[in-house]
Amino acid sequence: MSTDKGRTWSLLENALKGSNWESMAKELTWGKYAYMPGEYDVPVTFSYTTEQGDFEKTVNVKFVVTPAPAMALDKEEIIVKAPDNENVINESVSISNAGEYTLKYSLRLDPTGVGEEAPDTGGGGIDPMGVKAVKRTSAADMPEMTIEEGKLKVKRRASSAFDVPSDFDFLNSLYYPAVPGTTTVYNYGSNSTYDIFKEAVSFKAPAEGFNISHIYIPVTIQNETNYNVDFKIVQGSDPAGENVLGTASLLIESQKNPNEGKFFVVPLDKSTYINPDEEFTVVVTYPAGVGAPGYVVAKEEAVVSGRYQAYKEDYGWYDVGVLFKEQYGSLGWILSCLETEAGTPWITLLTPEGDATVEPGESTEIKVAVNPATARMEKNNKAMLVIKSNDPNAPLVNLPVILDCNGKPVIDAPAGTVFAREGETTEVNIIVTEPDGEDFTVAIDDADGYAAIASVVASEADAAAQITANEDGSYTVANVSGAVAVNVALTADFGNASKDHSFKIEAADAKGYTGKARVLYDIEHVNRAPEAKAETVVEIAPGQASGVIDFASMFTDPDGDEMTFAFEMAANGVADAFTTDYGVIFAAKSVGEATATVKATDAAGDSADGKIKVTVKETSGIDGIDAENGDLRVNPNPVSDTANVICGFSASKAEFAIYSTNGQIIDRKETSVSAGETVTLDMTSASAGVYLLTVKYDGRLLTRSILKK
Repeated sequence: MSTDKGRTWSLLENALKGSNWESMAKELTWGKYAYMPGEYDVPVTFSYTTEQGDFEKTVNVKFVVTPAPAMALDKEEIIVKAPDNENVINESVSISNAGEYTLKYSLRLDPTGVGEEAPDTGGGGIDPMGVKAVKRTSAADMPEMTIEEGKLKVKRRASSAFDVPSDFDFLNSLYYPAVPGTTTVYNYGSNSTYDIFKEAVSFKAPAEGFNISHIYIPVTIQNETNYNVDFKIVQGSDPAGENVLGTASLLIESQKNPNEGKFFVVPLDKSTYINPDEEFTVVVTYPAGVGAPGYVVAKEEAVVSGRYQAYKEDYGWYDVGVLFKEQYGSLGWILSCLETEAGTPWITLLTPEGDATVEPGESTEIKVAVNPATARMEKNNKAMLVIKSNDPNAPLVNLPVILDCNGKPVIDAPAGTVFAREGETTEVNIIVTEPDGEDFTVAIDDADGYAAIASVVASEADAAAQITANEDGSYTVANVSGAVAVNVALTADFGNASKDHSFKIEAADAKGYTGKARVLYDIEHVNRAPEAKAETVVEIAPGQASGVIDFASMFTDPDGDEMTFAFEMAANGVADAFTTDYGVIFAAKSVGEATATVKATDAAGDSADGKIKVTVKETSGIDGIDAENGDLRVNPNPVSDTANVICGFSASKAEFAIYSTNGQIIDRKETSVSAGETVTLDMTSASAGVYLLTVKYDGRLLTRSILKK
């Protein structure tokens, strides 16, 4: 059988099995008669086999090739830029038939913006842009499992306590139910206080759609404060998807019981309508600081691959349900979506869906209504008009409809805690961008009063920018198309070191659309060194001793810190220094001057030097203590092993002490004395040299130099 006969037989066989004649006609006539309208008699030879043998029969088949329709659209896409978010906008696209045959088409609206793909007509290879990131779904390919039973405060102990709130009104909810009656929950996270952690739960909207307004979720922050949790509603089942449909944030200032987390009902920044049967994923991002902030619980349904996922910085996304399956059964994140009011899609097809025709030379309009108020995103909302036709050159057309709403100013502020220093000005740099190029006003609110806008600066490219400082501390920005730097100054006086502060920054455009951000900051203590007072001047006459120079009196410490002191004086022939527990006494030897240095050091190790100028001169009236006055005498002096101190005073309590020049106490005694009484002090251990005797009683201080033989 020839090749042609084999091909004909193959076509005949397909036809006999149910293939239609239109397909066979295309096979037989396409190469020769394509684009040639008319009627053609095409000989077709059928080969067949019976009991009598193999046979062939050729018959003429009439094929009619009609002129082709040619669909033409007056635009490749519909782009709507809404000046405000209050009014519905009607748009249309025109379909015309430039061919010579009736154009038949079908129409539908895909609000997800995905559209349809043309049937695969062959060709090898893999589209590299179509390959998604690998998600780890094998338990053997996942991080080590570290999970611990946790505590969770709930309003009621019922089967639905882990599914929906009992003290919050809502219309509908989406969740995967916990096992009825279960009371055991587990904490899970990155197991590190230095890494962020993400959890994700994938859902499919019901047939009537779902308008997400709140997220119901438990969180524990243990001993952390000002813990900010972020939420994203991502289109599709991939938590790493780029189409973010909605956002929310939760700031937890503190947790009363570090060992017991609690439930939160978190409002979205704007309700997000999910189209019927559309897949979406809720992604929760926990900042560093808590090793296991999320909660999982036993689920009623069996494990479904890809439903519950987690992300670690050093590992990427992986399947939590599969990870726990073997040891714990079906576990999943506790997270529910709530709907408080019904929603509507942002786009409506005004032209009826279904089949229609356009005659040659005619046209028709497809109309859509766009409602910015219900748009899921500020920019790049996308739907798809799916048009299928009998135009051989355009059997499938996906026509995008894109909506850009009037967007609020975008604020890029520090995500972590800013550390300011007391006594200094710390600058926080924040970038504000107005996506529509409108004028806006930026302001901050700090309940503690440490933050204020220091300056607002436009880029050099915005030469016509007008920036005005207002009396209330806000700034108005006009004629700017690019980003603007807002410099916020954190200024705290000394003594205000403290934690857990924050300020809120808002940027509002002329239509009232407002971007918001919150910046957390701590004020760190800055140690200030001790400060020395003016030089201390001591004047004494030969043979006299000074009073005690109190080291603490020579300095002040701005922070009120306790200080320690070190004394230093070079050897000299003018005076001897006798240090005590808290100061120094100078005993004059000969006329002249000497200088001593006292170093004061605070607890942080910062120090300052103070100076003492000692002047010995023959001048009457100099404050000093006469060695031979009637109140105190040492006899004999020099001494051998015992110092006999003769008191010329009476006191119920007197303290006697002998110091070496390096401050060492040779002997100390506390006793009551009467005038004329002798008190003995032991100097057996002292080597030969000069020593200082001090006597304190009734608020007075007497000193005397002692010479040891």
